[in-house]
Amino acid sequence: MSELRNFDGLFNLSGKVALVTGGSRGLGLHTATAFLRAGAKKVIISARKAGGAEGIDQAVERLNKLSGIKGRAVGVPANVSNEAEIVRLVQYVEKTEGRLDILVANAGATWGSKFEDAPDHSSAKILDLNVRGVFLLAQKFAPLLEASGTRQDPSRIIIVSSTAGKNIPHVGENGTIMYSVSKAAAHHLGKNLAVELGPRNITTNVIAPGFFPSKLASGLIDRLGGTAELEEANPRKRLGEPEDIAGVMIFLCSPAGSYINGVDICVDGGMSLIVLTPAARMNASCWSFPARNSSLSGSCFERKKCKAKALNIWTERSSSRYSRMDVPATRSILGAIGLFLTLAVFLGTVYTIGLAIYRVTLDPLAKFPGPKINAISPIPGIKSLLRGRIAFENKLLHDKYGPVVRVSPTELHFNSVQAWEDIYGHRPGHPNFHKDPVHVGSVEPLSGVTTLTMADDTNHARQRRALAHSFSQKALLEQEDIIQQYVTLFINHLNRMCTNDEPFNMVNWLNFTTFDIIGDLAFGEPFGCLASGEFHTWVNLIFETVKAGALEQATRRFATPGSLIQTFLLWCLPSKARQDRRNHLQFSTEKVLRRLGNADVEHKDFIWYILKQKAKFDLHQDEIIVNSALFIVAGSETTANALSGMLARLVYNPGVYEKLVREIRGAFKEEGELRWEALSGLVYLNAVIEEGLRIHPPVPTGLLRTVPKAGDTIDGHWVPGGTAVSVGSWAASHTETNFRNADAFIPERWIDTSYDTDHKKAAQPFSLGPRGCIGKHLSYLEMRIILARLLWNFDILSVDGAPNWDPANEMGRARAFFTWEKPELNLRVRRVVR
Repeated sequence: MSELRNFDGLFNLSGKVALVTGGSRGLGLHTATAFLRAGAKKVIISARKAGGAEGIDQAVERLNKLSGIKGRAVGVPANVSNEAEIVRLVQYVEKTEGRLDILVANAGATWGSKFEDAPDHSSAKILDLNVRGVFLLAQKFAPLLEASGTRQDPSRIIIVSSTAGKNIPHVGENGTIMYSVSKAAAHHLGKNLAVELGPRNITTNVIAPGFFPSKLASGLIDRLGGTAELEEANPRKRLGEPEDIAGVMIFLCSPAGSYINGVDICVDGGMSLIVLTPAARMNASCWSFPARNSSLSGSCFERKKCKAKALNIWTERSSSRYSRMDVPATRSILGAIGLFLTLAVFLGTVYTIGLAIYRVTLDPLAKFPGPKINAISPIPGIKSLLRGRIAFENKLLHDKYGPVVRVSPTELHFNSVQAWEDIYGHRPGHPNFHKDPVHVGSVEPLSGVTTLTMADDTNHARQRRALAHSFSQKALLEQEDIIQQYVTLFINHLNRMCTNDEPFNMVNWLNFTTFDIIGDLAFGEPFGCLASGEFHTWVNLIFETVKAGALEQATRRFATPGSLIQTFLLWCLPSKARQDRRNHLQFSTEKVLRRLGNADVEHKDFIWYILKQKAKFDLHQDEIIVNSALFIVAGSETTANALSGMLARLVYNPGVYEKLVREIRGAFKEEGELRWEALSGLVYLNAVIEEGLRIHPPVPTGLLRTVPKAGDTIDGHWVPGGTAVSVGSWAASHTETNFRNADAFIPERWIDTSYDTDHKKAAQPFSLGPRGCIGKHLSYLEMRIILARLLWNFDILSVDGAPNWDPANEMGRARAFFTWEKPELNLRVRRVVR
């Protein structure tokens, strides 16, 4: 009796790691679903788009919600026609998994047009993705695949081709010549790889799907007569379904397919057996032509005659069909279209006018004061946002309308202490206000994982507990030497410029210092800005990342986040803006993975503390990556912004400057004495820092929250659920109702009882409540050390009076996109003589 070894596991993928390119939709998504259902440990999907309805983020979320799966899906944005991005993808898989069992090359491109109209770039795009990209994927991933494969259980490469590579499917108006050529090349490539890689325990097979309803095929299906006509022509009387592709994939990738190598499998219900001519795809009667014409079973010559005959039939029918379209009928159709468009414009106008009237009269937010145009349309707010002036213009609205202003049809802006507490604080008996969907995080999410600031309540609490040890009092004391090391480099550079009496832009040098500090604390290595005296390429990316976030927020303000309109607007944004955000995340990923690879190094950066608490607190590797990317933005730009603002105010206020210098220089004889604990006791230094943070908050804009569904009170006002609300730091800190002489730089207000009437809690530069800034104390530590050591060593002199920092007209020359776009602060320094 024959024994079948491991029969029960023939179609099982337990423990396998798979990569599916083009995995966010269509056949790729069906494949990823099948692998997880079959027990795969991890399925990595890649696609060009990270967000949106067809991006990998949503696909990963859907995959990980599948019931009964033991594995996990992750997503990595990648353009697999680009060699550099393929190499990056390989590095990611190698770092995170160290192996790969299954590679599915599914990503593809097509182009349909007349032969004469096909542009050259379409051919390059098709061949790059469908042929060259597949070759590079196989070549670059071969070492990982070889490491996983064995004689009994080889690794697998599956190339998703098309039946278009086996015949001549579409010519004329819907010609896909280069697509067919590319798929034919993919078939031949599969056979070459099968022979080349077979001895290395890697099998290669090709799947050639026919028509499966998908975005790629939908347009062609419609042009070829629609689903019903194509189904009628198919021997199986239907089109492909997800289970059809899933079954073949599981067979080829499971133990059942371990001896299959170098084959092409058509998954088209037998359609390719009867499609002999271009006409056959265009005319239902021609599809059944072979069955009715016995001459097809004859010689090659006879088959060629039949093909020609079928083509003539299609041509004649097409000609007669178009000849019957007479002029009156055409005019009638055009008239109907014109009537429809007129009606659509009329109804759209009526709807718009009606909506505007509703918003200013019957809408629940109509009772709140503000400009009528803002109540009707989000466009004024979007303009302010894109100009970098939204924080300042909202403050002017408060000056005119009071402590609460309706700044858009669905958004209220506040400036009171009570509003801070109600929106961001924890109120017993009240649900928390969550991040509003309009809000855009500083970092792109990774594979369904979000940062500490964007996580839901449960994940936020878990992440914060795991990260809190990196920012504890004990950690800060241990990290002070790291910070002092870079401040010493900063001081040494200023000494050189002092010797040469060089003017310089202090803003840059403050950024160099804070970026190098946060680079070391987040990744265990600096950016090298202080060493080179230049911004690292990555640092420039971070500046652009902040702006890109403002652009994306503008699309969300205009249309419902996630809607087709918002997705379209996002697609219209400059590709560089979104690419910069992705590159920032990619650089962070590489740095974190390198640091995790050196886990035994006793360098007390954030990751060191996270790893020390690993047994106690669960923090996934991807969560470490996105939060490290967040710390780079939040821990560098905000501190440098605050210090730049303080120095600009000291230039404008020489009396304050002299008083601060006397305190610092009088308290310490040696520079080595300027340590955190000693600096914490300097009353006027701390007052200057508090006043600097008030008058120049690092994040001057409001952090948007959504009122819970049931509605809630804010500063005594009942606000309906779903309303976007915020308190803007600039607006709250610069209103006379909260601070006397609000626009004046007066550190004494924090220590003099004559200013006790000031509502000091209206200044919340680091927000408050459970989602207040986790790095607040680190920022204070850096600001005290940098400012004190700078003024202990040097006198600072303005070169041009700092005109761009003029506080008049709401900082009229400044712009802020979430955080500040800092103008130059040109200074000279002179060494203090002792």
